[in-house]
Amino acid sequence: MLTRVKGQLYEQEGLYWLKIGDIFSLQVLKCTPSSGVGEYLLYISFENDVHALVFANMEEYRFFERLRNVRGVGNTKASRLLSLFGLDTLRAMLASSDVEHLAQLPGIGTKTARRLVAELLDVTETQAQDDSEAAQEILEALRDLGYDARRGAEVLKRSDQWRSLNLDEALRWIIETLNSSQVNDV
Repeated sequence: MLTRVKGQLYEQEGLYWLKIGDIFSLQVLKCTPSSGVGEYLLYISFENDVHALVFANMEEYRFFERLRNVRGVGNTKASRLLSLFGLDTLRAMLASSDVEHLAQLPGIGTKTARRLVAELLDVTETQAQDDSEAAQEILEALRDLGYDARRGAEVLKRSDQWRSLNLDEALRWIIETLNSSQVNDV
């Protein structure tokens, strides 16, 4: 089960908690370097045992799904990897085929590191290509609406927020961002 919740993600005595509202806190496996108050994706897994996993966005969740399906990884190791290193660092390690560094990660040996690179290298390249195509589509729409595409490209590079949105939502988001930055620039 996957749901979007607003709450506070925090650590207490070595455990991670997601506080939802004033009286309810849920122990979670943290799958994101993010913490604090915000909107999170909460994934409840009933595989072997009940686990609540928390992600900052759909991009982290999708990458987690790919990670956990690599033989020898599973939910716990995938969540630990994402929590410790974050999405961008893991992608960079996979893109550079850094088996030696990956093998030093908690619970990952040389065989699993090789498997991660072999199975996920294509995923990171495909994701980068998908992101590039989506960014081009957003920038073309901005240009058509009379906005400066160079400034739009700068905004897209500075934030990952648009990656989890569909085209219409991403376009609205970038226009709002550009308009608010123009006000701030004045």
